[in-house]
Amino acid sequence: MVVTNLGGCFDLAAVIVVVNPIPQIYLGKDTTIIKPNKLILDPGFGFINYLWSDTSYNQTLIVSKSGIYSVTVTDIKGCEGSDAINVIFTPGTSTYVTPTSLPGSLVIFPNPTSGLVELSFQDFEDDIYSIGIYDLAGKLILKDKVEIHKKKQSVNVDLNNASKGMYLVKIESKKGTIIQQLETQ
Repeated sequence: MVVTNLGGCFDLAAVIVVVNPIPQIYLGKDTTIIKPNKLILDPGFGFINYLWSDTSYNQTLIVSKSGIYSVTVTDIKGCEGSDAINVIFTPGTSTYVTPTSLPGSLVIFPNPTSGLVELSFQDFEDDIYSIGIYDLAGKLILKDKVEIHKKKQSVNVDLNNASKGMYLVKIESKKGTIIQQLETQ
């Protein structure tokens, strides 16, 4: 930038403009859920504001009815990003909350549990996965990360302080999500 005064004198100045990226979030593929299960929608952590299509503002939203759900997040720099997902609920009796969108399988043992539970990751791809355990009201009870680097790997989770009831275990990476039910006694 060149600055000139009334006498014709000028000087040069450098201006640095930073354009912040839009937050990238992904609620997942449109999906079909078997009733009476519920689906936890979570755009990820690290944002200062979450605004869902139902006007709630928590990080997660538990849905139990068919519909299109959307969220807009705001990061610390004031940048907004959004995503939407179409969820369809159908009658059935499966214990899975959502179709597996990650390669591999997750085994939770013992289930039901009275405290300590083992999450066994089988045939997962090498990656870093987040573990979230939610109560049925959508409150995050426990959050952790695990780096998978072999065909079969287990992680122990201590739920001794959790109240008795049903929980949802959400395993997530950039490549997808798997959610299963867990009961504590």
